Amino acid sequence: MNKRQLLFAFFLGTALVWTSCGNKDAKKQGAAQAQAEKVVPVSFGVASHEIVTGTISYPATVKPLNEADLYAEVSGYITKIYVSDGAVVSAGQALYEIDGTRYNAAVQQAKASLQVAQTDLDRQKRDL
Repeated sequence: MNKRQLLFAFFLGTALVWTSCGNKDAKKQGAAQAQAEKVVPVSFGVASHEIVTGTISYPATVKPLNEADLYAEVSGYITKIYVSDGAVVSAGQALYEIDGTRYNAAVQQAKASLQVAQTDLDRQKRDL
């Protein structure tokens, strides 16, 4: 490499160093100005505690997670209700009481028939 090329490379390098070092403040101001231009003004309000009285109605269907069909094993009139509609219940819990007058009479009649049959059986055994 000759002297001429070395001098050219030296001046070119010096010029590059000079231009890159001299604009630091200008670059910072340009970056701050660009950042300031990106800021978007936002309006806001103060949060407060209050009771909301408005309602909005939407058509919907609500279905339970678990559902069961209930029925009585016997027919009769309900005399007592132990739970209200929509209450959470457990297996085996009494929900209603059915009037037992008819069934008590049927039990008494069956006991009387059993007694008569037992008496007839005893008589038949003696007659043998």
